[in-house]
Amino acid sequence: MSKKYVVGLLVLFAVIATSATFAFWASGITGDDSTESINVSIGQGDVVSTTVTLNVTDDQERTLVPAGFEDEPTTYNTTTFTFEVDWDGTGAEGATGTLTVTIEGLTLGALSDAEIEGMFTITINPDDTAITAGTSLTVTVTVLFANEPVDQAMYTVVANGSLSLDIKFNVV
Repeated sequence: MSKKYVVGLLVLFAVIATSATFAFWASGITGDDSTESINVSIGQGDVVSTTVTLNVTDDQERTLVPAGFEDEPTTYNTTTFTFEVDWDGTGAEGATGTLTVTIEGLTLGALSDAEIEGMFTITINPDDTAITAGTSLTVTVTVLFANEPVDQAMYTVVANGSLSLDIKFNVV
């Protein structure tokens, strides 16, 4: 026999012997599994501080007199203030709230709130509305000098005086 033929037979025999041995010892393969437990810490929400910023313009810088006594363009019975209300806060973007606008105090000399309210009508538009954090909302406050003072003493306090309004802008 030739040398090449003998070498070929030996190689063939080695392959057959190895395959048979492997098949004999690894007659089947099974999988395995392993389990590991992990913990994920969960935090809590913090309080987000927001700010309400106001930019006010007096749309009509006017001297007011009681209704019926106007002498335009010198005196008027009404004036309007426009407020741009900006509600902002880091972490609050997109949150919605309710803006409430209220008159917290009126001052005109030594007159009581009831005496002032008897002469002036104050209208807030809008006085209660939805607002989204990161946006602004326009609010107008209109002051109407509806009724004249009831007597000379009240007239003396009101004439050439200055009406002060404390307006509270609150978002909840």
